[in-house]
Amino acid sequence: MELSGKSGGSKNSDTRLRTGYRQATEGTALEHVLNNPDRKPRGLHAQFYNFREKVYKEVSKGLFLGGGVSFDIRRKIDERDTTNGLTPYNIYSDRHGFKREHYMANGLLFNVQYTTRDNQNRAYKGMYLDAGFRANQTWLGSTRMLCSFPQISGNM
Repeated sequence: MELSGKSGGSKNSDTRLRTGYRQATEGTALEHVLNNPDRKPRGLHAQFYNFREKVYKEVSKGLFLGGGVSFDIRRKIDERDTTNGLTPYNIYSDRHGFKREHYMANGLLFNVQYTTRDNQNRAYKGMYLDAGFRANQTWLGSTRMLCSFPQISGNM
């Protein structure tokens, strides 16, 4: 970590923390925690359950359309290394209206897959691309509605 400041005036008003790729000015305690200039690792103790299933239908040679569901359940979330409750997780949860102890992200999945691999499980040649769209729904038990795109994976 490198501290630099302008000469003259108050040292603290112009001091900047330079850390890796991120540069943050000194500010509120919340900003300091979110910027994490000391790169302090943080861990959550929680129960996490993920159930996900997708089915695909081949509509053309190597091209598949698919759909499915995903249930992400997080319970009994606890951050044990807090002294004043200021952690990135708690700040984010409070800002966006999530409960700190538990939440669920349950939604519908829609995917397009293209593959030219010689063997789907252990390919020696070919390419694979899977792009997906996720729509979390409160009627499926999700804490919040969400639409996210793209979810892309693949290899060439």
